[in-house]
Amino acid sequence: MYSEHMNLFFIFPRLSPGTRPLLLRTPFRPVRCLFLLLVSMLTLLQGLAQADVVMLKNGDPVRGKILEMQDEKLKLDTDFAGVIYVNWDDIERIDSDQPLTLIFHSGADIPEGVGNRDGDRLIVTRIEAEGPIPMSTVKAINPGTIYYRGNISLGGNHTTGNSETQAINLSGNFTLRKDRSRLNLTAKQNRGEAKGQTTAQNASGGFRYDYYLSRQVYLVADQLFESDQLQNLTLRSTSSAGLGYDFFDQKSRSLSLSLGPTCVYQDFSTDSATVTPAFTWMLNWYREFRGGDIKLFHKHQGFQDVGTSSAFRLNADQGIRVKVWGDLSLNVEYNIRYNSKPAADRKELDTTFIFGVSYEFKS
Repeated sequence: MYSEHMNLFFIFPRLSPGTRPLLLRTPFRPVRCLFLLLVSMLTLLQGLAQADVVMLKNGDPVRGKILEMQDEKLKLDTDFAGVIYVNWDDIERIDSDQPLTLIFHSGADIPEGVGNRDGDRLIVTRIEAEGPIPMSTVKAINPGTIYYRGNISLGGNHTTGNSETQAINLSGNFTLRKDRSRLNLTAKQNRGEAKGQTTAQNASGGFRYDYYLSRQVYLVADQLFESDQLQNLTLRSTSSAGLGYDFFDQKSRSLSLSLGPTCVYQDFSTDSATVTPAFTWMLNWYREFRGGDIKLFHKHQGFQDVGTSSAFRLNADQGIRVKVWGDLSLNVEYNIRYNSKPAADRKELDTTFIFGVSYEFKS
């Protein structure tokens, strides 16, 4: 009798009759067999239900749990190889047993009558190349995780204007994104010497926070710090807030514009500190060619003082990066800094040519 119980109920320990589960004490052996069969089937079905299916264009299926999609890479957790990444362009169809939250590229129309709407997002369980949701319009899936990207550039420059010098330039840019929030950090420094004397010494840095109200409209909070020894500028602090708009925001190209009111604090070593209300705008443009091997960029921020002061200032950076190996690129950049009312005996325009290398990184 013990051996029979062990054969049929190997998953249960041997207990006394008073403490055995009710199922073990039932006199109907077929019922017990049926119960075990149902448990096995439910376990198998549960395992199958947890597997999403990604059908590739070559006809091969890939099973696993879809985690997210960012930068045209689908992240999939599989039983056979752990976490893998699949190129978005290689996928023909996705069938998921879990709801997938989609974010679309700027300018794409969210189809009506498909899935469930959540503001500017769409929740679905199926995506296919020839379906109502074109896969080329999907920017991200399950964007709850944090992702980042940035670059560090180092090079030499030739400067004209308030200084005539050869100098070293170091700059960095870092962007962190999660869900509707985006944080951007920037820093830049130029330094030069001639005959043991400092001929160029200026630096800038800042941070910016964007909160998306929709796919294309976002709130902006921006803080910029600047200093320039040759312009007698000890500190310029510019605090801005406003609205921004993404005309398009894709992996290979982007264009955005933001504007709003500003408060400018300036402290020159040759004059007393001032606080001035102003108006600012910021334009960012980026475009990739040849699969990302060549990248063009332009960004500028303008400031127009209002009230008693009518000064106009413009900071503009533009250039090209050409990939040479891995994440390393050759970098050629031309920067402009203009101030219509500089300190006494200082010029209005400073220009900088930068030749160097750039290292890019991203999650």
